[in-house]
Amino acid sequence: MVYVDDQPDRQKGDFAASDAWLLHRADVARHQATKEKHVTSHLKSAIVVSLWSAAFLAQGVIAAGNPFDGRWSVVLVCPDTTDKSGLVKGYEYTFAVSILQGAVQGEYGAPGHPASVSYAGQVRDDGTLEITATGNTGRSEYAVGKVAQGTRYGYTMQGKLVGSSGQATRREVRPCTATFARS
Repeated sequence: MVYVDDQPDRQKGDFAASDAWLLHRADVARHQATKEKHVTSHLKSAIVVSLWSAAFLAQGVIAAGNPFDGRWSVVLVCPDTTDKSGLVKGYEYTFAVSILQGAVQGEYGAPGHPASVSYAGQVRDDGTLEITATGNTGRSEYAVGKVAQGTRYGYTMQGKLVGSSGQATRREVRPCTATFARS
């Protein structure tokens, strides 16, 4: 028990009302600390459950989209070819595209600047791919017809994605192949 110096007539082991009050306060404090631990534990559990639920729902939303949704790497290869003026040099661009709910979007270079291309298109759930490409030519030796650098152009591509890869080919003017790989 507590020996209190300001009460000289008390002996060690004597029990007074003040001691009972101190013991009661200690019990209350212990009970309060235990209660706070339980509340904190329940709060942490609720947060974890909420985060897991949100992640599960987000996966459901993603799963409800197009199976090809996500980020893809594209390598566009346009090999050397010829036109009425002679050799047209080939080129290769590597860039990223994103597919969100089946909509394809991506670009190489800065839109509106020389040697740039922007892809816009659609991929169906079965992987069928349709792309419209627009851009501006680079140096004339790489452009069919040897047109001036920065000339606007456009073409379409058709292809197929299967699993985490695919390919599309250019339909007009010169042969080009875009190879897709999920990033």
